[in-house]
Amino acid sequence: MSRRPQRLSFALALLTGLGFSAVAPASAQDAAVVRRLVQFGQMEEGDARDLVRKVDRVLAADAERGGDRFDTDLRRETHQALFGNGPPPRAEYYERIQAVKERLAGGLTSLTLPVHFQARPNASVLCAHAYGITIGECDALIAAATETPAALPYLPPDDGRALVGELRSGRVNRRVAREIASKLRDVMLGVPRNLTNDQRGRALLQLMEQCPGGTSDREAQVRAWHVGPTPGLARCIAGAIARRGGASMAQGLFELSPNAAQAFLSWGAPGASAQPTPPTPPTPPRTRPPRNPPPRNSGSPQVSQMSAPEALRQQARAQFRLRNYPAALSAYEQASQLEPDHAGTWAGVGACKAAMRDYPGAITAYSQAVRLAPENDGYFVSLGRAYAQNGQREAAIGALQQAMRIDRNNMSAREGLRALGGEPPPPPLPEVPPRDAIIATMRPLEAGVAGCSPTFSGRVVFHLIITGETGEVTGVSSEGVEDPNEAACMESVVQSARFPRFTREELTISYPFEIAPPE
Repeated sequence: MSRRPQRLSFALALLTGLGFSAVAPASAQDAAVVRRLVQFGQMEEGDARDLVRKVDRVLAADAERGGDRFDTDLRRETHQALFGNGPPPRAEYYERIQAVKERLAGGLTSLTLPVHFQARPNASVLCAHAYGITIGECDALIAAATETPAALPYLPPDDGRALVGELRSGRVNRRVAREIASKLRDVMLGVPRNLTNDQRGRALLQLMEQCPGGTSDREAQVRAWHVGPTPGLARCIAGAIARRGGASMAQGLFELSPNAAQAFLSWGAPGASAQPTPPTPPTPPRTRPPRNPPPRNSGSPQVSQMSAPEALRQQARAQFRLRNYPAALSAYEQASQLEPDHAGTWAGVGACKAAMRDYPGAITAYSQAVRLAPENDGYFVSLGRAYAQNGQREAAIGALQQAMRIDRNNMSAREGLRALGGEPPPPPLPEVPPRDAIIATMRPLEAGVAGCSPTFSGRVVFHLIITGETGEVTGVSSEGVEDPNEAACMESVVQSARFPRFTREELTISYPFEIAPPE
């Protein structure tokens, strides 16, 4: 114990040599981070300060959590920044963990900013999950950390006012309208953290895939929800819920009151049933009770009985792993007789027949599986392989293309198409052009806009109306230029833009240009 203060002094001296102050207050260091968020993340100063406070709370919570272990990414990343790679030596472990916790408690600084917000694959989604903030805020943090200007200025998520207005126009009570907008906003901005592996989390994931639709890319889906509760997206969500579960589902997913759930679906999906009637379960056969029923609260664990088809499938999977394909096939076929509408059973039959080189039989079984589960891309890949093994090249290409229509990232389908000489299907049109496509379309116009006024310097914001069917700009206005002739010239340049086509009828966007006169 007598040597611990000496080791702590050594650690603090090392921190000082690295440019770190172990207990510097966050308020004294936030200014540098705020400036970088304003400069590179293109945030308003107030938004930047709010964001730093959010991150500070996460870092402080990690520092105060019990235990002196490097059990979180934040602690490991901070240790790496302070002391380099590798685990701490046993003799210095205590001092190092204390230094790391003190650094976290000090909040986000210009020195720790690049440590926690590195540019890497899926960085913004990982950031949103770790810190509980929006992808737009994560984009700004990564831009500030890498000192790379963000492509577009930061815009806060929709506050729901437009949705409240439309709900009020639909004769929804003001208090109920505000509840709907608030609850939708909380849940939408809570992804991906709330996509937990339970019934609610899986239902939210399916809903996010349906609305707005048009993409299977998870980051694009999260970005769409992080825009906030716009009226269009809210209508899509209401329609999907009305088709799948009704008002009770709206209550469970968004924690709406019964009145709010009913009002939300009546507004967003007036033609659909807000509460579908569940099918009447079949009347179970009357059976004679056992002579000696087990006593209640006997102390023995209560185990739910496995159904006969599931027991057969479990047996079949075990035999398949042992490569006893005839036994596995027999079990799967018995299960298919008891439960003929179970897609997974037919896929098992197909796998067994393919392993036994009965490719026509595999094709028949897999065809039944995809009929019962038309959204399962894996079944289509298996069907494509069976077609290919049976020498039916065109049918194989068709099945693999369908798998890619369901999931563009299905690498098995992509590699199968490449081996067969087939082409991946064209991607489906998105509901709106992705952010990168908007930037790629507008950026080449900057020189032409600047050429309309060689002496102008400043920001010009263009408001465009884009038609989805053609991608053409059907309306444009600008603000920031006083000379009407120069403004008209700039607007004509922007009018020439052609965006990628999309499914929505039209889209309105605002796009800024920073114009500087030539030196």
